[in-house]
Amino acid sequence: MASVGHVLIASLGDSPAVVTESRDELSRSGIPITKVVTLYTREVRRYFILLYLDFLYGEYGGRVELVGVPLDMDDVEKTGDCLIYRETLLKTVMKEMESRSVHILISGGRKSMAVDATLVALACGLKEIYHVKLPRGGVLRGQSIPSLYDLERYLSLRPPEALMEQITSICHPRIRESILLRIPLPLLSNEERFKIIGYITTGKGG
Repeated sequence: MASVGHVLIASLGDSPAVVTESRDELSRSGIPITKVVTLYTREVRRYFILLYLDFLYGEYGGRVELVGVPLDMDDVEKTGDCLIYRETLLKTVMKEMESRSVHILISGGRKSMAVDATLVALACGLKEIYHVKLPRGGVLRGQSIPSLYDLERYLSLRPPEALMEQITSICHPRIRESILLRIPLPLLSNEERFKIIGYITTGKGG
């Protein structure tokens, strides 16, 4: 099936702006991202809700689709967690590749997740991955807003304007420099790719 658009796939940590700034910079560079898929653990669900509210009521106004893929774990800390994460990411990427051009962001979440995301990108034959550089003199963390509000209630209720203003400032910090680093990847043979896919799905080398 021919691709009908571009999708950004990312793991979410405590910095929702990593996702939004990457999406916006890719779109400005000629890669119009119309869908974002983000994987998140229970520990950072509140930051996913921030993104959800921003995509629906904020600057995108529902024009950019956001899909969340919850991971059934508090955090990616153990070997078993890594195996679950990489297999979930692989399935997510392969599903999206059926209809869209996929772009993987390896920033967000634990550093080990960047390694797993790179492995998945190689297995899927992607030509590049993306990494966010920390802007000069700035941070991209979500600050303390999730602990100040019961965000879950706003999944079915429009948030107050004061909350949306804070969400916008967190998700769109107005970075005045390019922070997205494009990292080219080697293209592997089908045999090599299938070996990696087998490794990811079984957790065993071969």
